[in-house]
Amino acid sequence: MMTRYLLAATVALLPLPAFAQAAPAALEKSSDQIVCELSGDCGQADTAGTEQPRPENRGFSIARRVATAAPATGSRERLIERPVTKSADAGKMTAKLATAGRSNAAITFITGSAELTGDGKRQALQFLTAIKAPQLSGKRFDVNGYTDASGNPATNRALSQKRAQAVVDFLVSNGANRGQLAAHGYGSDKLLDTSNPASAANRRVEFVKVN
Repeated sequence: MMTRYLLAATVALLPLPAFAQAAPAALEKSSDQIVCELSGDCGQADTAGTEQPRPENRGFSIARRVATAAPATGSRERLIERPVTKSADAGKMTAKLATAGRSNAAITFITGSAELTGDGKRQALQFLTAIKAPQLSGKRFDVNGYTDASGNPATNRALSQKRAQAVVDFLVSNGANRGQLAAHGYGSDKLLDTSNPASAANRRVEFVKVN
C-alpha cells in the first residue's frame, strides 16, 4: 500500500508536457469590469448607495460613504463619514488594463485540450455580455491565446490557437457576431511574466479591443 502511494505521489510531481498546459485558475471578472478594462469607461461600475456589492461586481475598488455613529459625548452624537473600499490594488490594476484596451480573461480549459471548463464558459459569457454594452457595441476584438515557454514552441502555438478559436466559437454559438471576433494563437511569443517563462501567469486568453 505504501509503495502505491509513493508511486502516485511521484507521478503527480512529473511535469506536464507542453500540449497539456492548463490555464491557471484566475479570479472571475464581471461584465462591468470587462467593459471598464476594454473601454476605459468605468462609470457604470459605481454602485454607491448599495449596502452589499453584488457578487458579479467582485474585483472592483468601489468606494462609498457611510454614516457611523461615534461614541456619545453627553447628550450629543456626531456622525463620522468614512470611505469604504473593497480593494485598492484591484482598482489600480483595472485602471492599467483600461488604458491598454485589453482584458486578461479568467478562462480555463480542460487539461491537454481546447475544451472550455464550466468556469471558463461562465467567464466567456461575461465577456459576451460586456461587448453588448453601449461602450463596446459594434467594436471588434482580438481573442488572443498564449502559453508559457515550457515544451515545444510549435506545439504551444498550435494549442494557443485552438483555445482562442474555441473561445470565439463558443461566443458565436451563444449569439456573438463572428465578424466582431478574430482568434490568434501566440504560444509563448508574448510572455506576461518574462522573469519566469514557465509561470502559470503566461498561460492566458486576452481580449483586445481593435477599434
